[in-house]
Amino acid sequence: PVEISFPDLEPGLVVASQILGVQVFFVQLSRSFGALEFSEENGDTVSNEFLEHILADSARVTVAYRDGVDTLFNIGGGFYLTLNTPLYEGENYMLSVYDSATGLEAFAESEVLPEVGWDSIAYEFIGNDFTFNDTVFTDTALRIGVSWTDLLGENYYMINAYRISLSGDNEPEDIFFQQSGPPTFTYSDQLYTDPRIRDTLTYTQFEPGDTIAVALSHISQGYYEFLTTRERSSASLFTSLLAEPVNYPTNVVPGYGFFNLHLPSVQIFILQ
Repeated sequence: PVEISFPDLEPGLVVASQILGVQVFFVQLSRSFGALEFSEENGDTVSNEFLEHILADSARVTVAYRDGVDTLFNIGGGFYLTLNTPLYEGENYMLSVYDSATGLEAFAESEVLPEVGWDSIAYEFIGNDFTFNDTVFTDTALRIGVSWTDLLGENYYMINAYRISLSGDNEPEDIFFQQSGPPTFTYSDQLYTDPRIRDTLTYTQFEPGDTIAVALSHISQGYYEFLTTRERSSASLFTSLLAEPVNYPTNVVPGYGFFNLHLPSVQIFILQ
């Protein structure tokens, strides 16, 4: 055995954000903890007490922009939502957080980049047959072909797909829980020589009858690097909390995570 020592990481707030609509977005807040504070090998479990320790449900969250300052309201689970904050292209938004339970503060700034529109988007279901114990099964996947024209300069993009409900019975904040959580696809125009970017995406969690939204977003280089780092870690946002430390890029001061706002271009399909 070789003994090692390293300085304790200062405790801080962890910020994540997601766009749900033109004027609707939420921020999720959690509290950081040391990598050695949780160990499944020592019998630690993700208990309610542990979640109460890391989820910041007692914070004041505001966002300042051209029209003033909006206060986000707490919907539980560390989520804070705003339903009426317009996103102005090319303008900066300042997030301010104060966690009354710990006294921790966090600040982050995000610029809303220009929207990029679709050139084309189409989908089809593909099926692969396989046999098990003399029974033939069909594994069905959704394939989506996409293309868009790269904007001038150095740019970064992401694509997300969500299962949504259009019944009208859901509250706006319930849209989040309708999302199926598929992977985020990221793009750097530095990797393409053609001004038109094309790709084919495959999803296995959708089926005929689902209503889905496919969103194309123009994002900052910092957020692109944050997403690609998360992808390389091969972990979700939650399970990565319980894994070994990863040096994620951040725009939160002081703190961790990333605050990002963008103008998604959304296409909605009822899958046939």
